[in-house]
Amino acid sequence: MTATGELTTYLVIGLWIDDEPLVAGVIVGDHSMADVESESDGYQRWATSVQAEDAESAESYAVAEMRDEQDDDEEDEEPAPCRTEDCDGDPDDGEGWDGYCGNCADRLDGGEDDEYDHSRAKEDARNEVLV
Repeated sequence: MTATGELTTYLVIGLWIDDEPLVAGVIVGDHSMADVESESDGYQRWATSVQAEDAESAESYAVAEMRDEQDDDEEDEEPAPCRTEDCDGDPDDGEGWDGYCGNCADRLDGGEDDEYDHSRAKEDARNEVLV
């Protein structure tokens, strides 16, 4: 146990289970691990070193760090395309719903036929609307 205010380095090791970091063990000291992000029995392993007052705090800090990293990774992912075949519109543009981009959602909501030619240039579509 360390005196109040002193921090110790801990290596925290765990597995990702159902998109949640689960701690498997906490080891005092700064250690290295080979193949930290590999899969074992279908689960992805993780490990991180943290500074903490005690092992229980180290576990909490490590779990928070792994969740933050996962959130950062998810932000980097490309959005899923529109559900309409051959449409590359963004369903998360604030205009769409149920996996459809705003244009396709508007057509479906208006009862229009889903025979829209998504391969046309956007400018051609704008010109058609302005005519």
